[in-house]
Amino acid sequence: QLIINAKADFGRVIVEFLDETDTPIPGYSKEESIPLVENSVAASVGWKGTHSLAALRGREVKIRFHLINARLYSYACR
Repeated sequence: QLIINAKADFGRVIVEFLDETDTPIPGYSKEESIPLVENSVAASVGWKGTHSLAALRGREVKIRFHLINARLYSYACR
């Protein structure tokens, strides 16, 4: 599970996971991301169909955050 501390009550945060060639991973692309549109110190990031990162376990991935009128303070994987 990806947890973020963000201020997005007047904007949104969209998260995607990329593989080693910077290609979005199916199921975790920005188009499938559920935008965060709130202030939260522990918001769970989700994608259409899942909030779990289990399918990515053991893979080398990159995280790309798209911030639209928002601030990202921290993130953690649990």
